[in-house]
Amino acid sequence: MTEDRRRLGRALAVAAVTLATGAATLAVAPAGAAAEAAPAAAAPTQLVLPAAPRGIPGRDQLYVAGDTGLLHAREGSDHLLWTRYDTGATTDTGLRLPAPLGSNLEDGVPSRRYAGRPDNRYGSSSDTVAVPGPPAADGTVRVELHDLASRKPVSLGAVDVPAGQTYDATFGRTVVSHTGTDGSATGWYLNTLQGAAVVRTQVSGIPAGAPSAWVDGDRTSALLSYRLDDGNHWLLLDLATGTTAALPDEAERYSGGFRLAKDGLLRLDGNGTVDVLDRTAPWTVRSSGYVNSLPPGGYDAEYRRLGDWVLTTLSAVNTSGDNRGRPVTAVPLAGPGSQHSVLDSADTQLLPAPDGSLIAVGSEHPPAYGDRDTFVYRITPNRAGEPTLHRLTRVPTGPATVFGLAIGGGTLSVASDTVSFSPADSTGSFRSYRISDGTPPVKLSETLDSAYPADDCYGGRAACTALWATGDGRYLPAHPSVNGRTVVMRAGSQEWGATFTTGLESQGSVDTVDADGRYAVFGGYRPGWTYARPTAVVDLDTGTTTLSAPLAAAAVRGTTLWSAKQDSTTVTATDPTGATVRDSFTTPCAPTRLQAVSRWVYWGCQNSWDGALNASGVFDTVTRSTLTVPVQSSLNTGGPDQALLGDGYLVRQDLAGGRLLLVDFHDGIAASGAESAAQVRRLASGAYWKTPRQPRKAWAVDRTGTDVVWVDADQHRIHVVPSGVPRTGAAATPAGPTG
Repeated sequence: MTEDRRRLGRALAVAAVTLATGAATLAVAPAGAAAEAAPAAAAPTQLVLPAAPRGIPGRDQLYVAGDTGLLHAREGSDHLLWTRYDTGATTDTGLRLPAPLGSNLEDGVPSRRYAGRPDNRYGSSSDTVAVPGPPAADGTVRVELHDLASRKPVSLGAVDVPAGQTYDATFGRTVVSHTGTDGSATGWYLNTLQGAAVVRTQVSGIPAGAPSAWVDGDRTSALLSYRLDDGNHWLLLDLATGTTAALPDEAERYSGGFRLAKDGLLRLDGNGTVDVLDRTAPWTVRSSGYVNSLPPGGYDAEYRRLGDWVLTTLSAVNTSGDNRGRPVTAVPLAGPGSQHSVLDSADTQLLPAPDGSLIAVGSEHPPAYGDRDTFVYRITPNRAGEPTLHRLTRVPTGPATVFGLAIGGGTLSVASDTVSFSPADSTGSFRSYRISDGTPPVKLSETLDSAYPADDCYGGRAACTALWATGDGRYLPAHPSVNGRTVVMRAGSQEWGATFTTGLESQGSVDTVDADGRYAVFGGYRPGWTYARPTAVVDLDTGTTTLSAPLAAAAVRGTTLWSAKQDSTTVTATDPTGATVRDSFTTPCAPTRLQAVSRWVYWGCQNSWDGALNASGVFDTVTRSTLTVPVQSSLNTGGPDQALLGDGYLVRQDLAGGRLLLVDFHDGIAASGAESAAQVRRLASGAYWKTPRQPRKAWAVDRTGTDVVWVDADQHRIHVVPSGVPRTGAAATPAGPTG
């Protein structure tokens, strides 16, 4: 184990999780579907585990830094909030975004779209905020203006953007619009609210048709960039007159662009030199400084002036390292000086207020394993002129996406993008929960386990890895190899449970096939779906390999190994070494998927050309009868099981009905072998069950306990519900072969 992982293990953080219970749904199946049980008098109730905290902080979008407070919104909500500078009190303004604010993540990492530039649709640099509405029938867009100096919105009036024009931004009480398209504007217009009247002015000096964008603005001026064949150019707009002044951009040399400051302009060249310009005479350079914390050209970065300092922050987009944020640093403008750390981790927003202070979102300390403290800060100069932080309000954590889950013996283990997110190292962490055996189930404890390697879930995709629980507090991911060794995780610990070699690591991939108690089955590479693969059975207690053989399918239950050879219809039970045969039975096709619980063995056969399941069933080793399990072609994504076996029952997804079903056969399989002759209960239903959701990734079964678990449609909350099926035995061992 690396020292980094040991260091992570010394910073255990246990998150408090509230519980919610709700009745499991029981109903009669529609015609043609498997019959469901009638509602029970006392239906099992479920435990709902709220989302764990995500590794990447929750998004807090800054819109307007005014004279007295800040307009902002939080991830997952459409509410516009107002936070006062003097008290830090945050109130709901009653104003709304057109849709809830998204996380700005793509596949679990920051979006490729740069998000540091101010969004001036809701105002800029004053207590006046704008709320644009949808286009009316005649094509006009109404922009409502409100004063938030008294915390609650006071209506100032409305500005109607005429039909044929597109709303762009609001600076103070001036609403900017344009004709033409977003990428090729033909004219720009200022619509200024003066008392109850709207004064309209056409902007002069902007080349028609040139791709352009508003970059910055306050109550008196706005900055616009446009592109011609020779490169980017910049204009300073006077909001009172509608006239523009060309800025000294010298084409591509100043590709870092310009920013407004309280009493001037900043200009960044491609070498990191920042010039302070006079706003009234922008060709006059007051002073210069060198900002070595910015990349050449300043792309995907933000820089702002704070007194005699320039503050900078980088975007996590297209950069390596921890995606939780980048540092905010300060460099003195008055000649060479040391770089000063302001925030150790932050997003790219540096929003200026009218008094020259800056607003940022981040953390004062380097993110540690389990540390998720993120705040909105106001940054002001202290008496010595140095940047000083003032916490305004805490930013709630974002919800973690579940990558995979397993439950065994009442221990639920989950892989998700919690706590840390370093693409080259880890995408999150494992968490484990102890769940009581009862109705309703109760969460007894929760622990933050080891960091999760990035191999399977690089990019933070939902349902990206399967997990297997051993039932005795250990668990394994789908690909358990780390640095050439196979790793077993231990619930409740940030130290690995065991590491060993299986003999398969040299093939470049080790897959978990099955695990139960002290034994696990691992598989190496195979060229096709129905070919035998190199297989190793390992004693997890000693780390020794008890069997190495090419097998088409294998499953372990207690000390019994069930296996099938390539192209064989015989499934054989042996001891973990494969030396002593204990039982066998035949299937109608050559199985490539096996599961075993107590006296039951699930088998499945796949097509050789695409891996699709073509037949499956459950064999009762006591009565020698077989239950036919329906195969759903829509669930055939090449390899994953369509059903999971429990002790006396089977859980499977019904795509047509949008349901997760439990098939109860604990008192025996009917002679017909038909699922319709068994008791079928609906565990969950909804539109999200009409799309394939893979077992061990989005739902799982406790083979040595009583519970079934699944993840919500958003892949955040986890539901735990009792199976309601009495256990028939922990690990029934076949008496001997019967042919």
